[in-house]
Amino acid sequence: MRKAGLVRPLALSLIVPGTLFACTSAPEPELPVNEPESAEFAPMEPTPVAVQETQGGALQADWEKLTIAEQRKILLVEQYVEQARNAMARGFLQEAREEAARGLDLDPDNLKVQKLVAEISAMLGDGAAEPGALADELAGRYELKVQQLRSEAEDYLRRGNVAVGRGDHAAAVAEFTLGLDHIRWAPYSLDWGGLREEIEVRLAEAKADLYAGEEAARLDAEREAYAKNKEQEAAAVRRREQRVAAILTEAIDAFQREDYENAQDLADDVLVEDPRNERAADLRDASFRAGREKFRAEFLQRKREQYERWEEDMAELLVPWTGVITLPDAAEWKKNSAVRESRTRISGSGGDDAGTEELRAQLATTRVPGLQMTDVESLQEVIATLQTLTNLPLVVDPAADSAAYDEGAIFNFTLPNPLPVINVLDLVADYAGPEVSWTIKHDAVLFTTNDKVRGELTIHNHTVHDLTFGLTDFLGPRINRLRLLDELEDDDGGGPFGGLGERPVIIEEDQLTSLVTENVAKESWDGDGVSIEVFDGGNMVVVQTPDVQRQVAKFLEDLRLFSSSMVTIESKFMTIEDNWLQEIGVEFRGLDNPGIPFTDLDDVTNGGEDQASLGLDNSGTGQNNAAGAPAAGFFYDDGEDGDFKGATSNIFGEALGDMLTNIGGLTAQWSVFDDAQISVILRMIEKSSQVELINDQVLSVQNTQRAYVTVINQRAYIQDFDVEVAQFEAIADPQINVLH
Repeated sequence: MRKAGLVRPLALSLIVPGTLFACTSAPEPELPVNEPESAEFAPMEPTPVAVQETQGGALQADWEKLTIAEQRKILLVEQYVEQARNAMARGFLQEAREEAARGLDLDPDNLKVQKLVAEISAMLGDGAAEPGALADELAGRYELKVQQLRSEAEDYLRRGNVAVGRGDHAAAVAEFTLGLDHIRWAPYSLDWGGLREEIEVRLAEAKADLYAGEEAARLDAEREAYAKNKEQEAAAVRRREQRVAAILTEAIDAFQREDYENAQDLADDVLVEDPRNERAADLRDASFRAGREKFRAEFLQRKREQYERWEEDMAELLVPWTGVITLPDAAEWKKNSAVRESRTRISGSGGDDAGTEELRAQLATTRVPGLQMTDVESLQEVIATLQTLTNLPLVVDPAADSAAYDEGAIFNFTLPNPLPVINVLDLVADYAGPEVSWTIKHDAVLFTTNDKVRGELTIHNHTVHDLTFGLTDFLGPRINRLRLLDELEDDDGGGPFGGLGERPVIIEEDQLTSLVTENVAKESWDGDGVSIEVFDGGNMVVVQTPDVQRQVAKFLEDLRLFSSSMVTIESKFMTIEDNWLQEIGVEFRGLDNPGIPFTDLDDVTNGGEDQASLGLDNSGTGQNNAAGAPAAGFFYDDGEDGDFKGATSNIFGEALGDMLTNIGGLTAQWSVFDDAQISVILRMIEKSSQVELINDQVLSVQNTQRAYVTVINQRAYIQDFDVEVAQFEAIADPQINVLH
């Protein structure tokens, strides 16, 4: 393969008798002697940049007669010689030898190059080497490289043919392209023997096959996409039809249930999907008419019921009632309201009038188009400019102008964008100093000192006991373990019977004072005579201006919304029972003392050893004559050698379950007076009951307060015994505890 050489700039001066050429070529890779055949990939020819004539035009004419190839050959030989000498100067003798060999291969008859090769060979220790032998060696190397290049090109052709054979046209195009590029960049003097033309033909065929395959694949993909789109469209149509049918079915069901409003809405949904659906349109109209008729009937029914209630109310008014509480009349209510208002009204808190509110709204909506102040020392001048721009009533108190001047205020600001007037006023007040502020008085904006803005102080008592009182925490019963009598109460007061925890305060008094001063008119609490203090009993006394007093009252109301809210907790426990009893039984009994000998079963015991009836003879209690013979039984003597004896009785000691009793029902008895005297009793009863018992608890507590609702079972048990000794007698005193 061909090595890529280093790219070096070439500056070459070629001197021919009578003519001087100074040539500069662009950087290009070091190539073998021969250049590519294709003119498309051939390097650019070096072009002389300056030609200076030193003699007549004869030598110039001889130089022009030289062919382009010869000129290029001369320039390349000089370049190789120059690069070889540079490599010798750096000590790279092997690289210098290779550069000189390239020049010798290009021009074997050049004596200068032959001497340079011999000199480099001598420096390498190869003194016996002759230029001819070196040329033969290089020629052998060159021939070997040519064969290698041809083999690689044939290998590209072979791999491309294999790719064509297996139908991989893209890989074939890649292999043929690489083979063609390999031939193009090989030395142009090589004889490829038609290999290049064959590769070009195969490349064209592979490209044609590749484009044909891609076109077929594209058409197949388009047909598949079209079929898929048609299938999706058909599926969408089917889904829409099924959805319309389902909605229409639901609408019909709603119409049958007399839910005409829902039926009309569903019919509208169907018409949105299918505007030409005649069934949906007919159902919608029918639902609308039926709904109107139903509304009229229900309206008439409601009115009849309302009028009946009115008649009952009017009849009730005719009955004199003596109420416990007699409501006051309107005059009394008005008087009480006035008294309450005087107790809660903040003095001087009449609020802003309509003119003040309108002016404040104008300050928020009116915008200053643009304002620039540079080294202005007078507050009066700034406000006059603002008044001219906004046409609003802006007034400056001389005391405020003097305070700004004493403070050394200089107004320097630029407002390129429109701003509301209220923002500009705040900016001007900041420039004027801490002693100047503005307010609205007498339907005008007044710039004055802080003392005049504040006005007279008032004292007001704000009730805050609902914010500072302690909430009782109710601790729930702790039933997670069995407690002894000396371990009933925990360290925090809790136990199996519940308890009371600490009383956490919603807001501490000092904390409430800090909240007010840090959130309401923060700059006004440092003035003379201003104070705030919370006393025991839930009273906060504030000395402030009426406006600040209103802000404090509003802040406290907002605080109550978040900290004094009531929470209602409701829990329900439901007990459901479904009981059913059915009892059917037949009992055969003998007749007591029938007057026939040996009627009693004298050889069988009722209880005792035989346990003929578990002592329950004829529904007995089990204790009546357990050792005797059963009284209830039958005896039959056939008059010859045999007799028959027997008895049956109810042996259930108690009823099955305790939710329903077997009292009631049908009881029938038949007696047979024959040789075998017997009584038959039929018992039948059926009962059922269904119970839904709701245990409802409602608990209202303050927010953050802890409470509990308990639904538990308690059972007393004897935990231990204390031994009491009195007069030589030991008595056990039980310790009663409760299990939850």
